[in-house]
Amino acid sequence: MPLAPPPRQLRPRSKSGRIMAGCGRLFILPHVIGGIGMALVVLSKLLLVLIGTATLGTVESRTVSKGSKGRCIYHVDYSFRTDNSIHRGETQIDRDFYDGLAERAPVQVLYLGLAPEYISDILQPGKSLPPNTWLAIIFAGFWNALLSPFVNMLYIMPWRRKRLVKTGEAGTGKVVARRIDRGPKGSPQYVVEYEYRALGQRYRGEEMTDESLYNVFPNGRKLSVIYDPKKPSRSVALDLCEWEIVETSP
Repeated sequence: MPLAPPPRQLRPRSKSGRIMAGCGRLFILPHVIGGIGMALVVLSKLLLVLIGTATLGTVESRTVSKGSKGRCIYHVDYSFRTDNSIHRGETQIDRDFYDGLAERAPVQVLYLGLAPEYISDILQPGKSLPPNTWLAIIFAGFWNALLSPFVNMLYIMPWRRKRLVKTGEAGTGKVVARRIDRGPKGSPQYVVEYEYRALGQRYRGEEMTDESLYNVFPNGRKLSVIYDPKKPSRSVALDLCEWEIVETSP
């Protein structure tokens, strides 16, 4: 039976697979939010350098806290005035600058005119960047680079696959090979390789599926394939994937 034209209505093939994917996304979500927060911190520091306004502020207080492994972290609370309004901020600085400051000492402050209450920082003498800018860039880059494969696996690829099944062009292919790989902790992963034609060209793809579907699709069996007409090499084997098409009444 021919497939419904796009956009198609879909439903998950397996409830257990959907639950596992949801648990994975929930587990990684706090880390994603943390990575976004780090990137926003870097962006705010760069915006201060590029379009920030400089003014003279005042040191309100200084404190020292203990970080990981007993490392000392030096904090400065400061205030500054814009358009008859007083704003306050807090930042971390290095020990040398901290030791040279006293309460009520003047300091140069950079602030963003659109949000001075939320985006500001101290500019140390002889420095062109706010404190810890390079540290923030390195840490945010490392964190997000480490996280990106998991974001791609749990968020981006499932969304792209669902969108492809929903809106792609339908075609027919056949199974050309099968194999069983070893996944995490030695668990079996059932992979079916298939071949299909799209826009006059022959392409190959593969789909990881469950054992029951793997067993009923031997070599040579035909299956439904949905591919991207703009990039025909991108495809999903509908009979083996995590989505089913919901048939609607005409």
